[in-house]
Amino acid sequence: SLKKGKVITFNDMINDVINSDIIVIGELHDVMEHHRFQLKVIKSIYEREKNIAIAMEMFRADSQSELDRWINKELNEEEFKKVFKSNWKTGWELYLDILLFARENGVPLIGLNVPSEITRKVAQRGFASLTKEELKKLPEGVSCDISETYMNFVKKTHEFHSGGREFVNFCEAQMLWDKSMAINTINFIKKNNIKKVILITGKGHAWKHAIPEQIKRLSDYKVSVIIPDLKDDKDQIISTIEDADYLF
Repeated sequence: SLKKGKVITFNDMINDVINSDIIVIGELHDVMEHHRFQLKVIKSIYEREKNIAIAMEMFRADSQSELDRWINKELNEEEFKKVFKSNWKTGWELYLDILLFARENGVPLIGLNVPSEITRKVAQRGFASLTKEELKKLPEGVSCDISETYMNFVKKTHEFHSGGREFVNFCEAQMLWDKSMAINTINFIKKNNIKKVILITGKGHAWKHAIPEQIKRLSDYKVSVIIPDLKDDKDQIISTIEDADYLF
């Protein structure tokens, strides 16, 4: 616990985060251990509160109807695997237990992401380069106001060495991701009267300065942030309470 500045038990952490509306868990996408931990948190929250949803960076918002069909048992595993691959390409086995748990227990999945060709274009040419048609594919009200704090955060977490317009465009693409995923989460909670959301995303979007900051700006929801403690990770930066609430 970065809040308490000491090691606490898993159950102590659950007792604490159960008071939040949204629990953000960061991951390195290809580390199975991180997905096991995420599922353990999901199961522990579900034991106490059945009205939950699992929000996932791995699916685009425009795949929501397929996610609903999976939960309603209208798609079989082979069919849903195709949906997964059209969204995320690799790692089906890594996420399968989470996806099966959601299906078996009727826990809604929320597709958070935006089309990758849009974020790619923003990273290359900036948010202003998007056409009206492209903007229509994004959640309503999305914008790219990047502060100096956010740019410093991106520089720190993404080891960006060059400055100038290229860096600003990169920041705008990150912000577009963070803000879109925040808006998609908030909209789903409101529309479906969900009590708690466990949000699964890459470490870079899970930091407090990323998606959680956008959720705070756009709603009154209480957010807890749990990220991996990556001592061996080359881009590891020392995590403080400003970055996350818990390391696992």
